[in-house]
Amino acid sequence: MLRDLLAAYAVPDSRFDEMLQLAGVPRPHWDTFLRSLAAREGTEINDTLSLMEREIRENG
Repeated sequence: MLRDLLAAYAVPDSRFDEMLQLAGVPRPHWDTFLRSLAAREGTEINDTLSLMEREIRENG
């Protein structure tokens, strides 16, 4: 499911990619987060994203 999550991710050619290594493998500090996100489904993902957006809006 992680592969599906990253399928549409465009790796920048000329810039450092904080999230993925060269082979499209998540960097260790992103791996746990991405696997957790990939394990979620539809409504749960929307709820999580809404919570993240609210936290960023409220806390910067």
